[in-house]
Amino acid sequence: MKFKVMGLGWRWVSVVGVALLGGCAQVHSGPYGVPVGPSNQPTGSRTTEAGLRISADELTRWSSPQFGMIEVTFENDGSEWAEIRDVRIALPPEQVPGTTVLTSQRIASFREAARRRADIEQHNVALGLGILTLSGLVVAETSDGPAAAVGAVGATAGLTGLVAMDETASADRASHVEPYPESHLLGGPFSVGPGLFAKKWIVLETNPNLTRACVERLRVSYRVQSGGEERVWLSIRDASSPWQRERCRDR
Repeated sequence: MKFKVMGLGWRWVSVVGVALLGGCAQVHSGPYGVPVGPSNQPTGSRTTEAGLRISADELTRWSSPQFGMIEVTFENDGSEWAEIRDVRIALPPEQVPGTTVLTSQRIASFREAARRRADIEQHNVALGLGILTLSGLVVAETSDGPAAAVGAVGATAGLTGLVAMDETASADRASHVEPYPESHLLGGPFSVGPGLFAKKWIVLETNPNLTRACVERLRVSYRVQSGGEERVWLSIRDASSPWQRERCRDR
């Protein structure tokens, strides 16, 4: 089936090209963290002494008003294996009250509810885009002049949205860990080979009755094979997330 409106070809290619580029997978989770020394002052280096670059980002598709799922990526830029153990997290003092790390059997409950919610949202968006595409094609094929142009644009928008959604979902699956306890940030020692990376995750719960500050960064500390401790501050919150939306609205 061809659109009757000429000149839409380059628009289609351009928009789909942008959509595909927007769906590219990547290794790092988000902004890279800031390595700090024992006194909490930045070291001035982009990597830790063990050669690690650490980034973090909120996985908004798993988050909800009271729960934020954070992915942390450890990239090893060094030439030796990095053996990481005794991982701990810390929050700024004003963010501590009312904030807890989700653990134990509650993780399974959170994971199941978050997955079902994400599936429902994705289905509803796909349904809406499908209706837009079909309606646009019908108008474009049964009309002439401006009406046909409007229909063709609607169909193009719907198809582009479906392609972009599929590519985004594919990139999301490729880039991010699935929320299983074995990849939990506090789940135990792990290794990162030279030139390789490891992805971990953690879920923070903020009690709306107790939390007084927007939880937007945390410090990850751990020990490496030499026995030394390294610390990195990470920005963790996505402004588009439903997590803490009311608390963080003005930030």
